[in-house]
Amino acid sequence: MNRNMEDLNSRFLTILNRVLRACEKRGYHLKPYCTKRDVWEQAKLYRQSRTWLEIKKDISNLKNDGADFLAKVLLEVGPQYGRWATNALPGFSWHQYGEACDCFVLENYKAIWNPNHEGYLVFHEEAIKRGIVTLRTIHDANHIQLKLHSPTFYYRIDTIDGIMKKSYKKVSK
Repeated sequence: MNRNMEDLNSRFLTILNRVLRACEKRGYHLKPYCTKRDVWEQAKLYRQSRTWLEIKKDISNLKNDGADFLAKVLLEVGPQYGRWATNALPGFSWHQYGEACDCFVLENYKAIWNPNHEGYLVFHEEAIKRGIVTLRTIHDANHIQLKLHSPTFYYRIDTIDGIMKKSYKKVSK
């Protein structure tokens, strides 16, 4: 997973740093562990909790919407296994745009993953104060992003495909 904060959108990074400093002032250390995520990693996370039948349907829908590159990515990452991680198809998460970040609470040199920990509540309070969107209500206590809606609200799916193809074409997978 990419932890490089410099890969984030500059506006989002500025606000995220303010959120993290505000959390520190309140006694909670939050550590970013996932910043910009490429389309292949997103596809793997998406696939790991879904059946082949669901994936085939998603690939077909992507192709029908003019997203051949994203359909190919979703197919080529192959079967993945694990617990639920995301509802966002590749290209449909703000992580691919550098406008989302996942953080964990660090306490006594240990990562705390309990979503009910006070540190996550503070994280979300400080993010909301600064106009950052939190997805706490859908069991994603460690995630914040710049925009409220998914990329599909702002762009057509074939446009997303073009953006992702251009952004990630140089990366060989």
